[in-house]
Amino acid sequence: MANITIRNLDDDLHEAIKLAAESNGRSMESELRVLIQKQYKKRGEPKGLLAALARFREETGGLTDDELKYLERDEAELPKPMTFD
Repeated sequence: MANITIRNLDDDLHEAIKLAAESNGRSMESELRVLIQKQYKKRGEPKGLLAALARFREETGGLTDDELKYLERDEAELPKPMTFD
């Protein structure tokens, strides 16, 4: 993989990147990598819901075990829908 060095970056911009990275739970390098990938993504990539799920996985590392258990729960565990009889 290639490497890029950025020189003479404005201090305010550096701080903004640092804060964004912290709020997203990433390093500054990872934060910039995500932003660059979003800006210059390849043609032919999935669109719509599939693309949104791929971006979610890329940006967050996917679902936690608790989130997967929640999604995989049995229908008997689901709340019953409201009725208006």
